[in-house]
Amino acid sequence: MTGIDKRVWILVLLAVFATLVVAVPIALAQSAGAEMPWSDASGLGGGASESNNFQLTSSVQHAAGESSSANYGVSSGFWPGVQALQSQIVLETDSDTVSPGGQTTVSTAPTTSGDVGVTNTFTNNTGGSGDATVTAATYTGNPTNTGIFDVGGGFVDVQVLGADASDLLISSFYYPDTIAGQTEADLVLFYDGSQWASVVSSGHTAPAKNTSNDLGGTVSGGRFEVTFDDSITPKITELTGTVMAMTLTPLTCGDMNGNGLTEILDAITMMQIVVGTETPTQQQLAAGDIDPNGTVDVLDIIILMQHLVGRIQVIPCGP
Repeated sequence: MTGIDKRVWILVLLAVFATLVVAVPIALAQSAGAEMPWSDASGLGGGASESNNFQLTSSVQHAAGESSSANYGVSSGFWPGVQALQSQIVLETDSDTVSPGGQTTVSTAPTTSGDVGVTNTFTNNTGGSGDATVTAATYTGNPTNTGIFDVGGGFVDVQVLGADASDLLISSFYYPDTIAGQTEADLVLFYDGSQWASVVSSGHTAPAKNTSNDLGGTVSGGRFEVTFDDSITPKITELTGTVMAMTLTPLTCGDMNGNGLTEILDAITMMQIVVGTETPTQQQLAAGDIDPNGTVDVLDIIILMQHLVGRIQVIPCGP
């Protein structure tokens, strides 16, 4: 047995041990009628709800000799690690108001390597309908409280106030020139409604994607072009401040092989990633970072094992 094989089996035993250490004593105590130190927590959305919570503490000894420890609250009702609403960190905005029958363009298109941006060309088609205001904005990070895996494609905002069903908006979303290879090939445009969903262009088609660099006089890696009208998702009348993200379609949290299930094979894949015998894809990094701390590590394996034995019902990955 090689050194790497030994490390994989050590991780397997560690995950099983951690699962048993937490699950078995709790189950025995509950069966005996013991009062457990569960705490009540406020439900998401402000309503009160009960949730079985406990703290998981783990100390990790790194190869370089450094050690670290962390505490994670685990809940059978909700996951408290998802970040709260971030302050909207606006890098740049551009806005204009256009009268009926007029057209205007606003833009935060990138002019520096590594930046993102959006250009909006709005046509106010209906005479006598009143003025409309269109705004483009670029953020330095995710400004929403809805987590999505960030591969560096960026976050922008499209807003049209006063639009009606006959108006038209053509938007070009530019991603940075640092996005390349398979990540660029898999990049998709999402918008944040009640949850992240794929953007659909006029005619119910996918956004037109062009992977050529520096399009339209920008400094960029490529762009998505979308025509917003009243027949698509989101509709032009729904763009009251809509965050768009250029990122990858995520796998289900904990589903490391993409088969739609969370199972022991996923835990084994995570172990292989931790010990370095497998190089993870960007989607696997997103699906495997359960705690979330920005990486796939032993804590993620332990939490997944807790889920597999029924101690944790829902394991949404962090943003």
